[in-house]
Amino acid sequence: LRVNPRTKALRTLITQNQPEAGPRSAPVTIVEFGDLECPTCARAHELLEKTILPMYRDKVRVIFKEFPLQMHQFALPAAIANQCAYRMDPSKYLPYRTLIFGHQGEFEAIKGNQAAVRDLLLNLGQQAGLNRVDLAGCMDSKASLPLIEANLKEGKELDVNSTPTFFINGRTMIGADPQIFTEDIEEALMDSKKRK
Repeated sequence: LRVNPRTKALRTLITQNQPEAGPRSAPVTIVEFGDLECPTCARAHELLEKTILPMYRDKVRVIFKEFPLQMHQFALPAAIANQCAYRMDPSKYLPYRTLIFGHQGEFEAIKGNQAAVRDLLLNLGQQAGLNRVDLAGCMDSKASLPLIEANLKEGKELDVNSTPTFFINGRTMIGADPQIFTEDIEEALMDSKKRK
């Protein structure tokens, strides 16, 4: 039997105990599978943070899933650090993610140097208000790796193979085209009104 991808996504997406922004009661849920080394993901993050969330306020909830691609060298360490931030203080996850995306150029310049990548992640964590020692301990022990592995497994089961991939109330959207994003959200809002 063929399974409608939207139905499959709505049934299988894990939305509990995940980093998020926006109210849980929002009629539209956007689940993002992103890679912290991906430039398009950085543009999508800026669009979400500066346009979509402020524009739709109580109507949109965004859930963030780490999907570090194997071809990217600092994506996994950054994902581990960002998920550590979520474990330590969920309110620091989004500001830390914003800082990591904002410093992609610096990461690119040092990505062959693991010690320098670690140091930059720790410095950015401090800027986001995280305790440096606690963040270092979490990163070094890779305490957040199981959640990242679960995100990767979930994404692969939903045929995610590029970033960013979004599920807007179950409908798949790849990339960060602002017009398509807005159209998909508006359509999802209309669908949610019809169901009431």
